[in-house]
Amino acid sequence: MKYIAIFITTVVLAYSQTISEPSDKDEMHLYIYHPSKAFIEETREVVFSTKGNNLLKINNLPLSTNPKSIMVQSSKFETKTKELVYNPITQNTLLKSYLGKEITVEKYNDNGETVYSKTAKLISFNDKPIFNIDGEIITSSAFEYIFPEIPNSLNDIPYLLLNGSVTKKKTDITFSYIANQFGWSADYDLLINSDDTAEISGWYNVWNHSNIDYKNVDVSLISGDINQIPSRQQGGRSQLASASFLEKNSQRDDFRTDTQKLDDYVVFNIDNPISLSSGSEKQIIFIEPKELQIKKTYHFNHTLQRRNTKKEKFIPALVRIAFKSKEVSDYHLPAGLIKVYERQNDRLFFVGSDETGVTHSDTDVILNIGKTADIVAEFITEHYEHSRKQEEFTISVKFKNSKAKSEIITWRENVYGDWEVVENSHDYKKINATTIEFILTVPAKSEIEESFTIEINRK
Repeated sequence: MKYIAIFITTVVLAYSQTISEPSDKDEMHLYIYHPSKAFIEETREVVFSTKGNNLLKINNLPLSTNPKSIMVQSSKFETKTKELVYNPITQNTLLKSYLGKEITVEKYNDNGETVYSKTAKLISFNDKPIFNIDGEIITSSAFEYIFPEIPNSLNDIPYLLLNGSVTKKKTDITFSYIANQFGWSADYDLLINSDDTAEISGWYNVWNHSNIDYKNVDVSLISGDINQIPSRQQGGRSQLASASFLEKNSQRDDFRTDTQKLDDYVVFNIDNPISLSSGSEKQIIFIEPKELQIKKTYHFNHTLQRRNTKKEKFIPALVRIAFKSKEVSDYHLPAGLIKVYERQNDRLFFVGSDETGVTHSDTDVILNIGKTADIVAEFITEHYEHSRKQEEFTISVKFKNSKAKSEIITWRENVYGDWEVVENSHDYKKINATTIEFILTVPAKSEIEESFTIEINRK
């Protein structure tokens, strides 16, 4: 009988594991976007024990990291697989880690005294744990579990696991990712010095509501509406929104910024590295106090009413302040809240605020900061007639100025249909198909009256 020997050779690829922890030598840059995302790029120096096949475990990534966004770059490390791992330390994950191993199970009385303590081998853990205790199979879950240690595979902070091949033991690894719970906004302080001048300063509000501290990192703020990668919850646990991480930790730092224009966006670079600890918010100056020209005006906005001899008394004027964006910045101004103050007799008074959108350098910033009872109006529908084809209104308005100086008033009347002003006491301007504008000057401590008659043809 002949025997044929068959030799099967199994090639086992040995992988050595290296763990990378954050250090002060790392290079890190945070690019923070509206409304709550950041693109984070890190470079770490890694020392591998061997060349060839290696597992690299990169610790300390945010819970809100989007796994689809992770990129890895290195001239000496070729990445074959990458995995964002999140195994939080819970009773269930500990039990799963000790499947087939021994732990201690105990029971206590009402006084907290140990009444039962055994070494148990965990032989199954599906819907509940099953133990082998002294040769008997126990399914009771009325135990307290004591584990000898926490396995390395469990961590409340996600880590990146790379499988690859390295050609040089000491090499730099650059990796990047997108994470939620970062954001920034802009705030402005406008101090009115006189009727036509003011001083403005601007502050970035930058926050980190993630679970990770970032120390001495470069930060850039991106202004623009960018489509972003949808995020997905990992490990059955919602992305971090715990109140413990949302503690207010605001402070103002003496940093400066420079501006960089991309094709479609503006990047505001903070000159010096900053630290953003978990749950912190910082204010960083980006517009040093500078003087600019302003224009304060008073506005009334009124709509035709189909009512006869109806008086609308003592309507306060809307206070509006305008200035040119180019006096503040060569680039567009980020959207934000502008708070307005006045100084009287060495005392500072808050007089209003307004939110603004992104303002380009060739346009005006217009703020509606509130209403004043020093300038009021009374609108009266003196006459109203209508037929099947036509309507006719006569509107009169009394403007009263209680201030000690004359003021310019803008009155806009909202109309409808195919209209024509047939009589008017003051010149007007047609703004568009539905708006008429009157610019009036009301002397100090005085009252004026204006009127107009309008015909509206029904189609």
